[in-house]
Amino acid sequence: MASQARRSRSVGPTLNSEPDHRPVWMVTDASSASIAGYVAQGDEWQKAKVAAFYSAKLSSAQQNYAVHELEMLAGLETMLRHRDILMKQKDLVKPMSSRMLSHASTPTMPLELSAHAQNTHC
Repeated sequence: MASQARRSRSVGPTLNSEPDHRPVWMVTDASSASIAGYVAQGDEWQKAKVAAFYSAKLSSAQQNYAVHELEMLAGLETMLRHRDILMKQKDLVKPMSSRMLSHASTPTMPLELSAHAQNTHC
C-alpha cells in the first residue's frame, strides 16, 4: 500500500444514491512520486462535485512500479479509502487516463464498473 503522508478527507456533500441520481465518478492519477484519486458526482466527470479525496506519497519500492501498476494502485487505494460511500452506489464510472489507454489493446472510455464488481471483497 502507498505509505507516508496519507491524506483522506471528505470534501463535499455525500453522494446521492437515489434511482435517478447523477453519475458517480472515480478519477485517479499517478506520478513517479505519488498517487491520488477522488470520488465525485455530476453529469460530466470534469464538472462533477467532489465528495471525497485521497492522496499518498509512494515508497521508494513503489516508485519503481510500471505506469500501469501505479495507475492500478491509485484506483485500488481510492476504492479502499472510500469504500464506505462507493458501496452504496449501483453504478460507478471510472474515466481512463491517456497513459492507461496507451497500455490497453482496445481502449474504451469510460470504463464502467458494475455493482457486482463493487461488491466483490478481497
